[in-house]
Amino acid sequence: MVDGPAGAAVLSSASAASGSWTVYHGDPAGDGVAPPVAAVDTATKAWTSPSLDGHIYGEPLVYAGRVYVATENDTVYALSASTGAVAWSAHLGSPVPAGSLPCGNIMPTVGITGTPVIDGSRGEIFVVADELVGGHPAHRLVGLSTASGTIEMSQDVDPPGADAAALLQRTGLTLDAGQVVLGFGGNYGDCASYQGRVAAVPETGGTPKYFTVDAGVGLDGRCRPGGRRQRPHLGQHRQRIGPFRGPTLRRQ
Repeated sequence: MVDGPAGAAVLSSASAASGSWTVYHGDPAGDGVAPPVAAVDTATKAWTSPSLDGHIYGEPLVYAGRVYVATENDTVYALSASTGAVAWSAHLGSPVPAGSLPCGNIMPTVGITGTPVIDGSRGEIFVVADELVGGHPAHRLVGLSTASGTIEMSQDVDPPGADAAALLQRTGLTLDAGQVVLGFGGNYGDCASYQGRVAAVPETGGTPKYFTVDAGVGLDGRCRPGGRRQRPHLGQHRQRIGPFRGPTLRRQ
């Protein structure tokens, strides 16, 4: 279990026992199916982490004997998969106060919402942090060493001309051809004016490439509620872009 200020989220011990879980739902296809494991005793907790500093909306990842968790306070934690002890933590910036956004249901701050992704060949975990910079929201892709939490890469990923306050980076990150691929939709309530976008950023940093939903797809160029599948020309990833309807993972 991962302990936080509002409760705890139950982690899958099967993932830790079977090896790595480095991307949303376990593989690039998003199957969400772990390899078979021996019977798991759910009557007794294996471990509980120390209290973490914010809500957890992204899926925890497992790699090289550690569990990686990102919070809405813009902090990334690496926990021992066997004890739950904190191996390292990295606070990336000031999260965005929920009250400063036009709408939404993530409280009290918006930080790292989308599930991170790990590139084992680089020993690097990538996250998108929503940060308050100069009094305004800004989305930043950050690559951190899985071993130490050292920042290896930082790249602004807000689409040119977009209202960053109207965008929520909710989709799970994935990898393709040396790029980190991520999606933007709107906040819960579908307020303000925005367009659904998919971005691809070199893992070493550099200018993002964007696929933008056609203006005819929905009001103000948005995908309709619930999203619809579009095929971006960024490594041919299918992403579901639209207003955020609720968390994949909340502490209970």
